[in-house]
Amino acid sequence: MKKASTILLCAVLALGLSGCSSNLATQDTASEDAASQSAAAASSSAAASKSAEAKKKADEDAAKLADAKTTLTSKVQEAQALLDSSSNSVADPQTRAALTDAINTANDIDSDNPQSYTDALTPLQQNMDTVNASVEQKKQDDAAAAAKQAEADAAAKRAEEQKASEDAAAAQNARNQQQSTYYANCAAVRAAGKAPIYRGEPGYSAKLDRDGDGIGCE
Repeated sequence: MKKASTILLCAVLALGLSGCSSNLATQDTASEDAASQSAAAASSSAAASKSAEAKKKADEDAAKLADAKTTLTSKVQEAQALLDSSSNSVADPQTRAALTDAINTANDIDSDNPQSYTDALTPLQQNMDTVNASVEQKKQDDAAAAAKQAEADAAAKRAEEQKASEDAAAAQNARNQQQSTYYANCAAVRAAGKAPIYRGEPGYSAKLDRDGDGIGCE
């Protein structure tokens, strides 16, 4: 009887220990599963966050690139308009050639780097400023040339008017002398030391020029 009791007690104890061990194993497995799921969730969240950040950066980069391209395109159009309007209007044609090169360089850019387009703005603007300065210089040069030509024309007109006045005075003087000088005959002409006397000279008259050849008192 005592032996049977002992065996029963041992059996109960063995069953209890087996149950405890089983419960502990189940709890450990559940804990490991939870930890694994938590780690997986954290990893997925980190990946999603990283992906969102990468997309945001890509969108920002794309926007910067588009803005840089648009800005350069606008500047190229402005430069081309200046180039077209300045034909034959610059003091130095080389300035337009340099602007043409800058426009071609800008149009040839093919890059994913916004800075490449931004860097092209400076030489474009510099060459535009140079062309504008040359346009202004030509305006000044043309104005100076026009003023000089106007002064030359005015001087020529004054000289022409002066000569006309002098010619008129000389003609009037000749007429006055013609009217005031009188020779009765060739003897008088010779006595005055004016023989022969020519048509147009003071004192000439038809009666002194018998053959009418314009020379009197030959």
